[in-house]
Amino acid sequence: MKREKETYWIFLIFTLFFIIFCSTSPVYSEDELYLTGIVKEVDFKKGVVTVEVLSKTCSGIKTFQTEDIEKLLDSEGKKISFFINTSTCIPNEIYTMHGCNFHKEFKK
Repeated sequence: MKREKETYWIFLIFTLFFIIFCSTSPVYSEDELYLTGIVKEVDFKKGVVTVEVLSKTCSGIKTFQTEDIEKLLDSEGKKISFFINTSTCIPNEIYTMHGCNFHKEFKK
C-alpha cells in the first residue's frame, strides 16, 4: 500500500512538470515590432503602403502589406502607428502591418 502511494505521487509530480514544461514552450510565442512613421504612398491595387518609418528599430522608407487598405484612404502625409509580427526588420522585406492608428496632432 505504501509503495502504491509513492508511485502515485511520483507519477503525479512527473505529470505536472511535463505539463508545465510543455505549456511554456517558446514555439507558441510571437514577437511583434511596434512602429511609427509617415505614410508616403498608398497603392490600392496591390494593397501595399509605403511608409517612412521613424522608429529606430526599423528606420527608413519601407513597404508594407495591409488587409485594411480602405482604412488608408486619404492617409498620405499622416503619421501612423502599427505593428508587424516580427522582432527584426530585414531590408527589402515586405511585412504585413496590423493595428493601424493615425495621429491627429501631426502636421507635415
